[in-house]
Amino acid sequence: MLGFSPPFVKNIKIYNNTVHNIREAFSEQSGERLFEGAGAMAIMTEGNGSVSDIEIFDNQFFDTDEDGILIYQHPKGSGLVNKIKIHNNHIFQHKRAGILLDFTSAKSIVINHNWLYNNSSDLALKQGESQQHSNFFSAP
Repeated sequence: MLGFSPPFVKNIKIYNNTVHNIREAFSEQSGERLFEGAGAMAIMTEGNGSVSDIEIFDNQFFDTDEDGILIYQHPKGSGLVNKIKIHNNHIFQHKRAGILLDFTSAKSIVINHNWLYNNSSDLALKQGESQQHSNFFSAP
């Protein structure tokens, strides 16, 4: 229809980052929300492109209004998410989940050796194919 293939994101390494103190913003006058999506990191598709072969490691994600790491199937997205490795991260003090997987068709999501603590929910694996092992659920 468009004359080109769907875009994709592939072979990305995200490491040695510190992401913290992310807040939603509201107008002081009207109280209207100006900024939504106050999590540390989101992996998702909003169109028909796909995301694969992503490695997230050796990061610190803490103190946000939403999730530490979100893997989410956007209602307007038809692309796929697969082969995501999340390991050796410190993820703490999030008002929602430390890691939230909510992507029905997600495949090969591996979550291991992370420190997840003081989140509303440390590890929320709602939908999608995942493996998790050797995660720590208390402060180091």
